[in-house]
Amino acid sequence: MESFNFITVGSNLFYHLINYSTKLLLKIYPNSKLFIYDWGMTQRQKKVLESYPNTVLIDWTENLKKVEYDKIKLNKNLYGDSLKSKEYEYLFTQKSICMLDCSKRIKKNLIYIDGDAFVINDIDELLDYDFDIGVTVRLDDKIIKLSRNLGIKTYINAGVIFFKTDSNKIQLFLNEWIEEIKDTSGFWLDQTALNNLISKADKKIFSKDYCEGILRISNTEIKIKTFPCEIYNKIEMKKGFNPKYTKILHFRASQHGYVNIERIKEIIKEFRLGPFYFYFLKLFPVFIRKLVKEIFNIYFLSKFLNNPFRIRHWLYEILRPIKNTIIKEKK
Repeated sequence: MESFNFITVGSNLFYHLINYSTKLLLKIYPNSKLFIYDWGMTQRQKKVLESYPNTVLIDWTENLKKVEYDKIKLNKNLYGDSLKSKEYEYLFTQKSICMLDCSKRIKKNLIYIDGDAFVINDIDELLDYDFDIGVTVRLDDKIIKLSRNLGIKTYINAGVIFFKTDSNKIQLFLNEWIEEIKDTSGFWLDQTALNNLISKADKKIFSKDYCEGILRISNTEIKIKTFPCEIYNKIEMKKGFNPKYTKILHFRASQHGYVNIERIKEIIKEFRLGPFYFYFLKLFPVFIRKLVKEIFNIYFLSKFLNNPFRIRHWLYEILRPIKNTIIKEKK
């Protein structure tokens, strides 16, 4: 049966996320090959990951040292021009380089997932769609507004990418993306470049989910298809998710320092209660709903529960709706 190969990347800071993600993935796809690009893990962490079946750990630390930070073009107004900012962006640009390297190790069909993303259900239905490159698109107004305000494109989230084609086409696309990154300046360079590249397939490709377009590279037609983040790259989880509907969860970067493997398991279980939880809240007045959401908001709990230095900010987030309501009543 036709299947996918998988690739992820990360350093020791992502180890606990990648480790649990690997366990989940191998339960669903025990025969698929997973390539993990090591950006600086400890020897103990490497041994654990290498012990899993069909898992290939690739040392990428030396490649990360070959840095040309002067070529990183940042928007100084948004990012500043510090070396730290350029290092941060450089790591993002390395994801496409790792994918290119991985594409040379396989014959066809590859899925890239960020180190903080989790495949929780099978995605076999992707094999039934006709496409070469699949990207996950978010279309909500909040993201579109952010794009306009910052002058960047954020329709695509580059944390999950599907390559349903042969190695040669994958390499052709990735080389084009890498060149696009080199010509991109501003903010979130790899993601901005990917948005720019995909938009060349069709001007309306970001208008809705499951849009299609043709990208022509070196006289080769590459079929592009968009998939909903809500199913295949679920980032916004404040309101929980439907475990029968969502296929891939993607934790926000702000959560990385405050969760471990056991905590992630708890979070996933809690999120499964989300739809019922918010349906129940609809029975109460708006003010009560807002207050309860702030107090029991899983997102804030997962971020701050294990970090006492952020308790003050957390309390502020809880008490803010009360303060705003009192001010409105006084008016």
